[in-house]
Amino acid sequence: MRFLAACGEDCVLYVWDATSGEVVFGKRYAKRLSLFQWIGAMDRGRRRVYRLATAVTGVAEVEHGELSFDATRQQWQLASAPVVMPAAGMAREYKCSALATYPSPDGGEPEKYLLAGTMEGDLLVMRLAAPARDDPTLDTARSSARSGGVYRASVPICTGGLLALALKPGGGADGRPAVFAGGGDGVVRRVDGYDMRWRLTDEAAVDGAVVAMSFVDGGDELLVGTDSGRTYRLLAGDLGQPASPLTVSHVGVPRDVAFGARADVFASCASDGEVVVWDLSTYDAIATTKRACAAPKGRPADAAERPRRVAQFGDGATCLAWVTDVAVVAGYGDCHVRCFSAADGALEWAIPTAHRRPVSAIACHVEQKLAYLVTGSEDGSVRVWNLSTREVMMQFAEHHKGVTGLVVDAADPRLFHSGGLDCAVFTHDLRSEKRTVSHMMREGAFTGLSQRKDSERELITCDANGRVLFWDCDVPEPILGVSVDGTTVACVAVSPSGRYFVLCRDEMLTIFELDANSATAHPKPIAEGWAHSANVTKVQWSPDERQLVSIGADSCICIWNFFGTSD
Repeated sequence: MRFLAACGEDCVLYVWDATSGEVVFGKRYAKRLSLFQWIGAMDRGRRRVYRLATAVTGVAEVEHGELSFDATRQQWQLASAPVVMPAAGMAREYKCSALATYPSPDGGEPEKYLLAGTMEGDLLVMRLAAPARDDPTLDTARSSARSGGVYRASVPICTGGLLALALKPGGGADGRPAVFAGGGDGVVRRVDGYDMRWRLTDEAAVDGAVVAMSFVDGGDELLVGTDSGRTYRLLAGDLGQPASPLTVSHVGVPRDVAFGARADVFASCASDGEVVVWDLSTYDAIATTKRACAAPKGRPADAAERPRRVAQFGDGATCLAWVTDVAVVAGYGDCHVRCFSAADGALEWAIPTAHRRPVSAIACHVEQKLAYLVTGSEDGSVRVWNLSTREVMMQFAEHHKGVTGLVVDAADPRLFHSGGLDCAVFTHDLRSEKRTVSHMMREGAFTGLSQRKDSERELITCDANGRVLFWDCDVPEPILGVSVDGTTVACVAVSPSGRYFVLCRDEMLTIFELDANSATAHPKPIAEGWAHSANVTKVQWSPDERQLVSIGADSCICIWNFFGTSD
């Protein structure tokens, strides 16, 4: 096919010449196009004619058109003929379409059928009119007077809309194509038939509404994508086989990322409430808080009776931390704190209403004699929890705005530090249950917090004014500052060895090398990287310091290899 076509929200159809990249045709419609399907191409006279089908949202009529070049006007034109539809009751919003070719019963040219899936969940079958090959002088008026085809059947398929279609040529009876339909109810169904005779022959349940399907491995396997971020590979010949995810991805925007004790495993959480544990060796999901339940083969095709997925947790996950390497604890927008198993994503425990406003920061420390969880909220409060009983041990209400960072002290785990949007950093002592050290600025809301592993173990903050500030516990003012062009620095993280730190701003990561012999020596930038198409929001080091993981507002998770510097 020589041409590419697209129609956007402006209701204008554009056709591009793929050989030159130029727009060769454009047409404005009264409403947005909900159906566009290339039908084929043929030679007519000295020119090639391209056939297509279109329909606009909420209108019953389907147009069968021919895109041809008018030598007199020296331009491309679209001649359309309507497909004959029932007189009433067929207004549809089309979601997908496919072209099926069947052998002619009388041995003539193959018959072409347009199969269209609708938001009502039915499959519309329309037989298309054969092209007028014997009329090279066919003009727009005469073409519009012809019938573009005729409606043949409406086949109920699913609930929630028929959102995806895939055809396997020769996969049905008598060499006819097998039709696979994916619905909003999370079921892939195989439908065999022709013209007005159709029957359901097989089905498989997946997690989420089916939004895309494609055949792989020569047509023996069906690749299925869902709106829950899962990709499945199903056997086209037997949909009854258990469906297991091939790949997993976040649907919402990732909001936080964290490593535990292992360098090859990390966790991320997203705005849709999902927490995923990833294997860095294979980039596969080890565990996720959403788990699909496949229905057994032969179960009635009733979406209401079919197990779907475990309910999403909370009003979006905002932050997370590891409990050693066995569990992940996350804070949520619904003010809850939830802990999930790192092995299978099962919910192990929860703290309902941990704060009055959404949880915005979280940190955890576990050792034999001391184990606690500390959470910060948008209301400025910081609470310390007993990990065994999940009871509040103490509370600090020092911040006047939201808490953006929590760090357990690198030398003394009975101390922890908090930073907030009120331009303040506080150090809290669990033994005295008091704030012991405070640092404040007049402007520049603190957006992130980390701590050096060497020198005097200074705290490092980043802020909305594009500054990275170093704080010594004995000095009220910052002892060192790094400015990055005045743009907001969203996150800062010191490497496990303490030799480097990374910051993220805009779509970029920048790595600096620290001088272990001097607390006031200016850090040296050694590397920069671009991969995200929107602002980077979080970045973390792996425990072995060989990789970094960053997340951004573009919903991407990027893995970076870091090779250090030569001594």
